[in-house]
Amino acid sequence: MAETGYSYDQTKDIIASEFSDLSPEIFPCLFFICNSIVPGLQKTTDELSYFGLGLDGDYVLPGPSGDPTRGNAHLLPTGKNCYSIDPATIPTPSAWKTGKELADTYYGNKDPVSVTGDASDPDNVKTRKLDEEIRFTVRSRVLNPAWLEGLKPHGFRGAQEIVTSVEYMFGWDATSDVIDDWEYQSVAEHFLFNEENRKWIEENNPYAIHSISGRLLEANQRGMWETDKDTIQKLQQLYLKAEEFYEGTG
Repeated sequence: MAETGYSYDQTKDIIASEFSDLSPEIFPCLFFICNSIVPGLQKTTDELSYFGLGLDGDYVLPGPSGDPTRGNAHLLPTGKNCYSIDPATIPTPSAWKTGKELADTYYGNKDPVSVTGDASDPDNVKTRKLDEEIRFTVRSRVLNPAWLEGLKPHGFRGAQEIVTSVEYMFGWDATSDVIDDWEYQSVAEHFLFNEENRKWIEENNPYAIHSISGRLLEANQRGMWETDKDTIQKLQQLYLKAEEFYEGTG
């Protein structure tokens, strides 16, 4: 195959001329190697340029996640900007079933304790309960002016990072009930009701205002966050204003 430059047609002709009793299943395999695996391997050097783009805060073409060595050759090349884990391997169906059975056995009808680990410093690994980690994140990001200032040089992507943080908060609360009312309120006050901060978000990523206000309103509607009517009215006004922007640009 290497001598033909991994040409499927040329390799197929050579094999057919040399072997007359081959299984027909060999040719789909040959086609996959020549047209999928080899081109994917040849593109792995592109990851160096993708890495440089990532360091510069530029766009990196997303790709599917997973381990190519576990029967996932279609994932080549590796190292792309992945946003998820491989649901087919983490956890495995048997691991999920075993974990569920153990949780039912040991906890019964009680909610299990959720913990997170921070191994950014291997010599000082820290663990926190999930609700403690959420409060730490809110204080270090939402209530920390330095975090927002650090996002501003990144423009659109920086504002999108705020949306991502709000999405994570909402997701954890919807599945684990770990977000307190004051945490939602701090998001609204700091990013939406603070005129200076909101203006920066609107100028750099107007879609973020729609996402954040919409998610906060949903949290209230689903009973995850109790707040006053004035807060809800302000959020509704911001949401409707963002809707008008969508309609004007759509």
